[in-house]
Amino acid sequence: MFTSNPAEVQFDVVMHQQILFLANNFCLCPGARKVSTDSVLDTSTQGEDLVIKQPSRTIKSRKKNRLLKSRNTKEGLFQLQRILDSYAGTEELVVARSAKSKNNTRLHKSGRRSSYIGVSKNGDVWQALIMIDSKKTYIGSYHTEKEAAMAYDFFSIVLKQLAAKTNFDYSLTLLKKMVHNYHSNDQEFVPSECL
Repeated sequence: MFTSNPAEVQFDVVMHQQILFLANNFCLCPGARKVSTDSVLDTSTQGEDLVIKQPSRTIKSRKKNRLLKSRNTKEGLFQLQRILDSYAGTEELVVARSAKSKNNTRLHKSGRRSSYIGVSKNGDVWQALIMIDSKKTYIGSYHTEKEAAMAYDFFSIVLKQLAAKTNFDYSLTLLKKMVHNYHSNDQEFVPSECL
């Protein structure tokens, strides 16, 4: 498509950027998606094809609900730490997976529902939600369903300690690792570090 003349290639790149600018600023189509003008333009080694590389999608950080940062979470962490300290020296199972989670392993037709408690699909990410003070509270969005399920489990354990309904079984070592993760990441739980 392109010739080996660099002046012609430069003209096409500039034209491409102008077209993207016009499309982003003057398109009146409902649901039109903005195209990044910061896309990396690269010509192949043979100089024949123009390749547009889009940056990979990152998860936007949403404002955490204040209920997660409330006294419930602080008090729950304190209680959980006392319980974990009382189990010192043992490597037994501390929190067992809930019966609801064991029975709910079938796939759902809608594609939005998850087999895990407190997890649903939102676009191309998985989000975790938990009930606090009779309000559905947003925990966070994650790349994988398993990460969202572990985030739900962590806050469920913090709020209800050993009576929590969880998606997975948790040993003493794993629970201590999760609490340490929460404190070391400036009061944010990062499940990918615990998987």
